[in-house]
Amino acid sequence: MMENQNLSAFFVETWYIPVNVISMITLLITILLSLIYLCIIIKDKTCHSVSMLLVANLCLSTFLFAMDLFGMALFMLHNDLEQISYADSFCPARIYIGYVTCSVINFSLLLQAFHRYLCTLYPFRLFYRSWKFQLILLILIWIISILSPLEYYLRNEIIYVVDNQLSYMELSLSRIHHIILKDIIQNGFAPSILSLSTVFQRSQEEIIQYLKDLQEYHGVVLHPKTFEVWIAHPFSLSPTNFWVESSRGQWWGNCAWCSLGIAALLKEDTTITTTLGGEFKQIRIHIKDGHLITNECVLIHFPIPMRHAWDNVVYTCSVMQMFTSEIEVDIWCQRHQIAKGDIQPIENIWKFAQKWYGNHLNENWTKWTNEQAKSIFEEFHLTHDVWTIPQTSSRF
Repeated sequence: MMENQNLSAFFVETWYIPVNVISMITLLITILLSLIYLCIIIKDKTCHSVSMLLVANLCLSTFLFAMDLFGMALFMLHNDLEQISYADSFCPARIYIGYVTCSVINFSLLLQAFHRYLCTLYPFRLFYRSWKFQLILLILIWIISILSPLEYYLRNEIIYVVDNQLSYMELSLSRIHHIILKDIIQNGFAPSILSLSTVFQRSQEEIIQYLKDLQEYHGVVLHPKTFEVWIAHPFSLSPTNFWVESSRGQWWGNCAWCSLGIAALLKEDTTITTTLGGEFKQIRIHIKDGHLITNECVLIHFPIPMRHAWDNVVYTCSVMQMFTSEIEVDIWCQRHQIAKGDIQPIENIWKFAQKWYGNHLNENWTKWTNEQAKSIFEEFHLTHDVWTIPQTSSRF
């Protein structure tokens, strides 16, 4: 909740009040019908079947959801009549209950469809149609629905919006960045615009604008046509020369630096598979208990000056490759007509990546300022001209 929004005068359109009243009437009808159906199912023994158990669960979740919405409508009607806007102490709880019950409703419909599917295609597999099995599934969907939004409720990340007198999950650049990275780590791919729209209860247009702002902030790179997340450093969502694996999953790293950054974010044993210079010889870098394990000298080449890194960050990352000697770098640069930049031992860049990506999973993440970036470069003795960046108030 935002304290400065606790009490303020605001203008209410006259048509808001009848809309609120109509909403409350329809919700009351829903509440009464749900209760009637529940009572019939409980009292009538002919309704004591597995399929009716699923219907009863749907009625219960609908009843709770309608009660929650009725509370919201009552709160909004009071504010409209009094011409005030404030967030009471129950706002976050109402929204949390709304998320939980809405989730249970969706799961209940899915469970009913699943039960009918089993009855139709597998009529002789009685266990899957039994009370015991369906009850286990019901308990699971309630547990999942209760736990999924609980984190945001406990962290006070549900905020009150004066404009529409509703509370939403907080949407900010750092919050959306955190959700994107967390989903990539958990699932191996970024959340879609539609998925983010559902999580934050905002329109897809709003989400796209936030993603564009995050791209301008150098937090992500978007697909130029669809605006879906293409890159969220250190992760790439399209194939690259760096394949990173751990017990938790597999991902593409944008470059040598980013692949080490993924290992730094995961903080677990990791294997990086790549080819030298993006060509034919494959090598593997192992990170165990936070230490690099490699059988040969590995160097990382940084051909693009950091002051131009974001001119075309996809290209910048694509040429940031691993080699085993400086001679290899010279031959590679001549072969591909790419300027020779700075060459660093992988051990130094591993330590550098741990520092650089150390805050990327923070809830309140912010990009390094140019001043901070320069300080980190100096800390790891990155003094080549490639690492020179302008001292401005912008973020790297």
